[in-house]
Amino acid sequence: MDPLSIAAFAATVLEVGIRVSGQVNGAITTWKTTDVVLLALSNETSNLNLVLDHMYRAWQEIAECESQLPATRDETLSSTLASLLEDADKLLRRLQTLILDIGSRPRTRRRFTWLQKQSLAIDLQGDLRNVRLRLSELLLANSA
Repeated sequence: MDPLSIAAFAATVLEVGIRVSGQVNGAITTWKTTDVVLLALSNETSNLNLVLDHMYRAWQEIAECESQLPATRDETLSSTLASLLEDADKLLRRLQTLILDIGSRPRTRRRFTWLQKQSLAIDLQGDLRNVRLRLSELLLANSA
């Protein structure tokens, strides 16, 4: 995958992340809760968005440099990043589905439904964290 495609993919996942982050924050406000799992999901999606933004900018710069001077491309790095971006996209969309599903319930059922699905939310938060950390490590290791 070329640097411009990676930058575009990171931008697309970032757009999803921003939307999902807003939905999680909206759920906190609408549901009038300070549930620690929802707060952790809010923090994690915001942190992931920061990493995705840095990745987008870095790969956009790489693409601009390559357009002027051909560079040797590390296909292993490109495929690893693409795979992690796909994972981030899938996890964000699963979180979005969860939040929208609970939000669509009658107010009297939301809390009960949230309690039933809280373990799924905890798993998603951990998976999002792992993807964010792996993306951060790759970004740091390849920025030197």
